[in-house]
Amino acid sequence: MRVADCVHRSVLLLSIATTMLMVCGCSRAFWRDQADDDAYRLMAEKQTSPEWHVPRMDITPDPRSRFSDPYDPDYGPLPPDDPAAHTYMHRMGGINGYKSWHKLGEALAIENPHWLNSFGLVATEVANVTFERESDLSQLSFQTGNGTSYAVKHVADDDTDGQFQLISSEEIANDPAYAASSSPLIESIPVHGPPAVLDSGAFVPGIKNLKLFQAIELSYIHSRAYQTQIEDLYLAALDLSFDRFRFNVRYLGIGGNEPSATATHTSIPGGANNLALTTSLGVSQLLPAGTQWAVELANNTVWLFAGGNTSTTASTLSYSLVQPLFQGAGRKIVLEDLTQSERNLLYATRTLARFRKEFFTSTANDFLQLLQQRQSIYNQQQNIKQLSEQVLLLRTLASQMPEEISERLDALPPGLVFPPDVAGQLRYDAQQKLLYWKGGMSNEQEIVLRSLSNDVAFIAAVDELIQILKTDVVTLDVAQLESQLATRQNQLQNSQRAYADALDSYKISLGLPPDLFLTLNESLLEPFQLIDNRLRAAEESIDDLVSAWAELDDDNPDLAHLRRVTSQYSAQRDMLRRNGLQLVQTDLNRVDEFIASDAFHEKSNANRERVLRDVARDRRLLNSVNDGFRLISEDLDALVKQLEDDTLGLEARRLASRTLAELREAFLKISQNLQVIQIGLRVELIGLQQFSMSLDDAVKGGLERRLDLKNARAAVMDARRAVEIAANNLKGVLDLRFEGNIGTPTGNNPLDFRGANSSYRAGVELTTPIDQIDERNAYRVAQINYQRARRTYMELEDTIKQEIRQSWRQLQVLKTNFETSRQAVRIAAMEYDQAVEQTAAPGGQGGNQGLNLINALNSVLSAQNSLIGIWIDFEESRLNIHRDMGMMEVDVEGMWIDPQYQQLKATDFPPDLQPVPETTSQLFLPKIQSDDFTTHQNNQASNIVGPELPAPVGRATSTNGAPGTERNISIRLPNLPFPQGGGATGDRIDSGRHGWTSRKRPLGLSDHAGDRPAVQR
Repeated sequence: MRVADCVHRSVLLLSIATTMLMVCGCSRAFWRDQADDDAYRLMAEKQTSPEWHVPRMDITPDPRSRFSDPYDPDYGPLPPDDPAAHTYMHRMGGINGYKSWHKLGEALAIENPHWLNSFGLVATEVANVTFERESDLSQLSFQTGNGTSYAVKHVADDDTDGQFQLISSEEIANDPAYAASSSPLIESIPVHGPPAVLDSGAFVPGIKNLKLFQAIELSYIHSRAYQTQIEDLYLAALDLSFDRFRFNVRYLGIGGNEPSATATHTSIPGGANNLALTTSLGVSQLLPAGTQWAVELANNTVWLFAGGNTSTTASTLSYSLVQPLFQGAGRKIVLEDLTQSERNLLYATRTLARFRKEFFTSTANDFLQLLQQRQSIYNQQQNIKQLSEQVLLLRTLASQMPEEISERLDALPPGLVFPPDVAGQLRYDAQQKLLYWKGGMSNEQEIVLRSLSNDVAFIAAVDELIQILKTDVVTLDVAQLESQLATRQNQLQNSQRAYADALDSYKISLGLPPDLFLTLNESLLEPFQLIDNRLRAAEESIDDLVSAWAELDDDNPDLAHLRRVTSQYSAQRDMLRRNGLQLVQTDLNRVDEFIASDAFHEKSNANRERVLRDVARDRRLLNSVNDGFRLISEDLDALVKQLEDDTLGLEARRLASRTLAELREAFLKISQNLQVIQIGLRVELIGLQQFSMSLDDAVKGGLERRLDLKNARAAVMDARRAVEIAANNLKGVLDLRFEGNIGTPTGNNPLDFRGANSSYRAGVELTTPIDQIDERNAYRVAQINYQRARRTYMELEDTIKQEIRQSWRQLQVLKTNFETSRQAVRIAAMEYDQAVEQTAAPGGQGGNQGLNLINALNSVLSAQNSLIGIWIDFEESRLNIHRDMGMMEVDVEGMWIDPQYQQLKATDFPPDLQPVPETTSQLFLPKIQSDDFTTHQNNQASNIVGPELPAPVGRATSTNGAPGTERNISIRLPNLPFPQGGGATGDRIDSGRHGWTSRKRPLGLSDHAGDRPAVQR
C-alpha cells in the first residue's frame, strides 16, 4: 500500500504541476527570443554566396533611427492615440471597457523621442504641455547637462561639415535655400523653460553640407523601405522555422491534441461528492515520406470525499501510425512546403541584396539630380546678372541726352531778358528760330523758366524742352531685354521652388522629416565652376577702382591723391597677377598633364585634334595677355616713378589722371580675357568615368549576375512543382492505419499497464476521387500559373536585355554629346561676347541688338545646362547599367565599391580637383530695389518692373533740320574707351566719375577667336 500511495501521490503532483505549466506558459520575451534565435540562424544559413551577402540581418532598427522603439518590446507603453477613437477603448455602446489599458504608461510620441540625441539633444518628459501636432518637434522638450529644460538648446558651436548640428531659426530663415520656404519649424519654436537660455535665438537640429556617403548612411538608419525589406527576410525565416519544426517530434497527441488537463468537482446533496482530474500528454512526428506516428498518455484520477475519502486512478497509453499510399504520399508531396520555404528564404536574401544595389543607385541618382538643379539655378543667376548688366548698359546708351537741345519758337516775347540763373544755359537763335537749352536742369531752373513770360508760344516751347529732359528714352532693344529679364526672374523663382520641393522629397526618401534643415555638399559641382571666384573677385575689385579714381579733380588733380590712387592700382595689379595670371597658368598646367595622360589618348582622333587646337589657341592668347600685362605693369611703374616728383606740373598731373583711367580699362580687359581662357581650359578638365565593356559582354553579364532573374528562374520551377502537388490532389485517399492502446485496471496504480486491458486495430481508409471539381480547377490553375511563370521569366529576361542595351547606347551617345557640349560652351560664350561688343560699339544701337543679346544669353544658359545635364545623365546611366548588370558591389556602409565613389567617401572631391572658396552665388536673389519704368512701343505703354538703374549721364550735341522736320541727335560720350577697343579714341564711355559703372564687359572671345593680343600698347 505504501508503494501504491507513493505512486498515487507522484501522479497527483505531476498532474498538478502539468496543469500549472499549461496555465502559465512561457513569457513573451521567451518566445520572442526563441523566434529571433531560429530566424537569425536560418538567415545566416542562406548567406552562401558573396553575390547575395547582406551585412545586416537584425530587424531591430538602429537606435538613432526615427522609427526605433526605445521601450520594452514586450511591455511597452501605449502610443499616442486619436482622441475621438480613444474614447471607444474605454466605453463602447454603453459598455465600459478595460480599465487598465494605461498601466504600462503612455509614450510621448509615436516617433522615437531619442533620435535627436545625435544632435546633442536629450528628450525629457514634460507635464501639461499642449502639442500643436504630432509631427512637430515641439512635442519634445530637451534638457542639457545642467538640467535646464526647454524645447531646443544650442549645446555646441561646432559646424563640422556633414554632421548633425544645432542651427538657429534665424540662420535657417536667412539661408538662401530656405529664404522662400515657410517651414513650421521656423514659424514657431515653443520654449519650455527660461527664455534666458536662448539669448542667441532658438536653435533647431539640422544637417549642413551633406555628402553623398553621409546620405547613404542616413538612409540606412532612417529608411522605412530598407527596414521593411529586412523584416520581409525575417518573416521568410520564421516561415521556414515552422516548416522545419513540422518534421520534429512535437508535443501533439493523436489527432493533433495538445497537452491538456481537466479538473471537475461534482457534488450532489445526499449523494456523490468527488473531484476528477483528467490529463493527457502526447508526442507525434511527421516523417518525410508522409508517415505520421503519435503516442498519447491519458490519466483519469477521481477523489471521493464521501464514504471513506478514497481515490481511484486509471491510465491509457494510445498509439497511432498512418501511412498514405496515394494522395499526400511520398517525399515529393510531403516535403513541398519545406522546400518552398527554404527557397523563399533564399529569394528574400537575394531580394535584399538586390535592394541594396537599387537603394544606393536611387539615393545617388536623386543626389545627382539635386546637384543638377542646383547648378541650373547658379547658371540662371549668372545669366540674370549678365542680362541685368546689359539692360543697364543699353538703357544708358539709349538715354544719353544731347549736350544742347532746342525747340521751335518763332520769336521771343518782347522785352524778355534771361536772368542769371538760366542765362548760361538758355539762348535763342533768331535766324534759325530755335530756343536752345544746354546741360541739365534743376527744379529751381524749371520754376524760373516757367515764370519768365506769359506768352503762349514761349510757354509751349519751354514745356517741350522740359519734357525732353524728363523723358527716359527706352528703345525697342531695351524693352526686349527688360521683358526677357522679367521672364528670367520668374523662371528662377520657379526653379528655386522646384529645388525646394525636390529637396523635401529627398529628405523623405532618406527617412527624414521634410522640415528638417538640410543642405547638400556641392563639391561635385566644382568642375563646372568655369570661372574661379578669385578671378571674379579680381574683376569686381577693378570695377571698384572707379570710385577711387572718380575722387580726383578733373581740372587740378592733387598730387598726394594721385599717389594714393596709384598705390591702389599697384595693389590691384598684384592681385590680378596672383588671382588671375597665376590661376589660369595653373589651369593650363593641369590641362597639359591631362593631355599627357592615358585618359586623353582614349579620346577619338577628332576630339584629340580639337583639344590640341583649342588649347594651343588658349596658350597663344595667354601669352598675349602676359605680354600686355607686362607692358601695363611697366606703364604703372613709370607712372609711380613720375609721381615721386614733388614739382610735377598741372598738365602732367592731368595726364596722369587720364592714364589711370586707361590703366583701369586695361586691367579690366586682361581680367576678361583671362576669364575666357579659363573657361576654355576648365571645360576640358571636366571628365567622364570610363565604361569600356562591349554590348554583348554587358548583356551576358547581366543575364548571369542578376539576382532577381535568378529568383524568377527559380519561380518557374516553383510553379512546375505546384502542378505536381495539384495533380496529387486529384488522386483518391488510401491510408494504412495502425492504432492501439494499453490501459491499467481501475485502482491506485496509474502505471499498472496490462495486456488484458489492451486493444489493437489495423485497417485501410479509402476516399474515392469522385467529387473532384474543386481539385480539377486547382489543377488547371496550377498549369496556367506555370505557363504564366514561364512568360514572366522570359519577359524579365528580355527587359533586362533591353535595360542594359538602352543604358549602354545611352552611355555611348552621352559620351559623344559631352564632347560636343564642351564646344557649345565655348561657342555660346563667343556668341555672347560678340553680341555685347556690337552693342557697346559706337553706332551699335538699333537694329536687332536686343534680340542678338537675348539669343546669345539663351545660348549660354542652354550650353551651361546641357553640360551639367549630360554629365549627370552619363553618371546616372553608368550607375544604372552596373545595377542592371548585377555587377554593382555594395560595401558594408552601403556605398558602391567603385573607385570614384570610394574616393568620394574619403574626400568627397572629384579626382585632381582641389577645393576652392565657396561660391558667393546664392540660391535666392537678394531683394532688389525696383522702380517702374515705362516702355513706349507702337504708341502703347507697358509697365515693366526691374532693378533700379541709375540715371545715365553724358554730353550730346543737337543738329536741327529745317522747321517741321525731326531732330537728329548725335551723342558723344566722354572719357573711357569702349571695351575691346570698339571705337575711335574719342568714342569713350564712362560714367565712373558720374556715379555709373558698367558691370559687364565683353569677355574678349572675339580677341580669342582671332588670336589678337589682349592688350595693345
